[in-house]
Amino acid sequence: EDGLDIDEVLRQKRRRVIFRSMVLPHSHTVVAPSRNLATIMRDTWHLPADKICYLPNGVDTERFHPRVTQFQTEQIVIGTVGSLTAVKRQDLLIELCAGLRDLLPLRLILVGDGPERSHLEQQVRELNLTSHAVFSGRQQDTSGMYVRFHIFALTSSTEQMPLALLEAMACGLPVVSTDVGDVRRMVSAANQPYIVRTMSEFRAALLNLSTQPELRKKVGDANRAHCLENFSLRRMCETYAALYTRAIQSRFKGR
Repeated sequence: EDGLDIDEVLRQKRRRVIFRSMVLPHSHTVVAPSRNLATIMRDTWHLPADKICYLPNGVDTERFHPRVTQFQTEQIVIGTVGSLTAVKRQDLLIELCAGLRDLLPLRLILVGDGPERSHLEQQVRELNLTSHAVFSGRQQDTSGMYVRFHIFALTSSTEQMPLALLEAMACGLPVVSTDVGDVRRMVSAANQPYIVRTMSEFRAALLNLSTQPELRKKVGDANRAHCLENFSLRRMCETYAALYTRAIQSRFKGR
C-alpha cells in the first residue's frame, strides 16, 4: 500500500476501509512505506500486526548526489519535483513565491507534469510570476534537476514517504515541507524545524533558508548523511528480497 489520495485527506472512505479490512489480511504481508501508514493499517483497517511490515523507500545515493561545483546564479532557486496533481498543492507554492518575489531574487522550478499543469500555468500568469517560474515538464532523469535547486519544497496535502524528498536529501538539499506522512521522521534533525503545519510557517522557513547560505549547507549536508545511513537503495532492495523469499518459502512449505 502506497498511501491515500486527496479524497481521503480528511477522512478515509468507508467502502475503501471495509474493502482493505476484508481483502488485505489474506496477503502474506502488507508493506507500508511509512510508519504513519503502518499505524493506519493497524488502527483503521484493523490488519493483524503480524501482517504489517514497515519497509521504508530507498534512493540511489550514487545517482542522486550533491553538485560538484556551485551552480552559478544570483537567484535563490526553489524547486519541487512531482506530478502536477491536486494532492501535491503546487498552487500553494506558487502563491508563496509570488509573495516573496519582492523580498528575494527567487526562481521557482516545477519539475513534472499532470492534469493541474494548465491551471498552475494560468495561476503563474495571473500573479505576474512568469519571469520567476519555470515548468520543466516530465523528466526521464530528474537527478540533473536537483543540482539546480538551493531549496527543495513540498506542499502536498498528503504523503507517506515521498521519493522526491529522499532524492533531494541525497542531493544535499535543505527541505521545506508540509508536515504530512513520515516527512518529519525522514529528514535530519537539523531539517526538522522546517517541516511545518501552516503556510505562514512555510513562508518563514523559505525566507529563513533563502537568506542564509551557510545554514542551507549545514542542513543539506545533514540530510545527505541521514539519507546515506537510513535510506539507501541497497538496503531497501535487500529487505524486499528477504521479504519475497519468506513469502515464497511459506507458500511452498511442505511441498
